[in-house]
Amino acid sequence: MPKKLSRKLAGCFAIELLFAAGLLAADSDYQAGTAAAGKVKALALVDRRGARAVFATAEFRISQSVSDFIAAQLMKAYGVDRAGLLLHSIGQGEPAPGDAVTAIGAALGALEPAVVRSSGGAVSITAPDGRCRATLAADGALAFDGCGAGEPVRAPIRAAFQMVDPAHGLQSRGEPVRPGSVQAIALGGQFVVLAVEGARDDARVAAAIRQVLARVGRR
Repeated sequence: MPKKLSRKLAGCFAIELLFAAGLLAADSDYQAGTAAAGKVKALALVDRRGARAVFATAEFRISQSVSDFIAAQLMKAYGVDRAGLLLHSIGQGEPAPGDAVTAIGAALGALEPAVVRSSGGAVSITAPDGRCRATLAADGALAFDGCGAGEPVRAPIRAAFQMVDPAHGLQSRGEPVRPGSVQAIALGGQFVVLAVEGARDDARVAAAIRQVLARVGRR
């Protein structure tokens, strides 16, 4: 066999093996971008239909007013829908919403083909060459390491968000009733992130959980 032909065949075999192993993402359902700024790590996922989900883990307290501010800034700058934005707090430090906006904007600007796999209650997001981009837990906690093997997660991305006015008894005059929120983001049919701000044993919160899960295709 001529050397040139044998080299071409070897190249074809190598490419076929990479596709079989899921290392080339020409047919990938997702693009992913990651970034960090100050106290915030961010992951942006976009499916092949253009649906987006953004996850951010912050080392500071995220109150309803802080999350509303971040959401408004991202909607204005990048058109990010509130339902597709999940903010996860892992600390009690002074809020730095600017870090969240910066990190998420950078993640949206760094989208590349990605492979998403689900295993053990978390998903791993890797580059086509297998490099770990991020891991995401079912509560929305984000890390930039710890990727593992698992089943491929197919598109689409579905998201639902609902504000909840919880049941309350008699209150002192001037004492505010703080609404909560319930949010679900589904990646295909294999993985759902559920975030609840409020008491799950509250009947209104429980009803909202059922409603958002139904809207993302989970019962």
